[in-house]
Amino acid sequence: MTGEELGFLMEKLFDSNALDVYFTPIYMKKNRPGTMVSVLSKIEHRDEITHTIFKHSSTLGIRVDVSNRVIMNRSFKDINTTFGNITVKSSHYEDIVKESYEFEHLKRIADDNNISIRDILQQLKSIE
Repeated sequence: MTGEELGFLMEKLFDSNALDVYFTPIYMKKNRPGTMVSVLSKIEHRDEITHTIFKHSSTLGIRVDVSNRVIMNRSFKDINTTFGNITVKSSHYEDIVKESYEFEHLKRIADDNNISIRDILQQLKSIE
């Protein structure tokens, strides 16, 4: 498959509810270069993911591994800043709390104001 076809496959896999997709360059039998396509998804999307891979790739077979996943509980809140409203994602697990700004909001602000995301984060940190 060409790089363009792999990129298209990745888009289609995300459209098919993949949580993440990544490519690994590998050597196959007879030292032929290949690309291993790895897809992380919820088990209920396996048939949709399988269909997408067979439809949009050159593979003739798929290996499926099932594993457990532990995720942090998440909540979202909007905060008012000098840049307007920004969503903050809070993640919680037992006594652990992590917070981060919604990246797509930071990206939009950076584009709208012609500044870097790093500059936005520094300005937000200085007013906290």
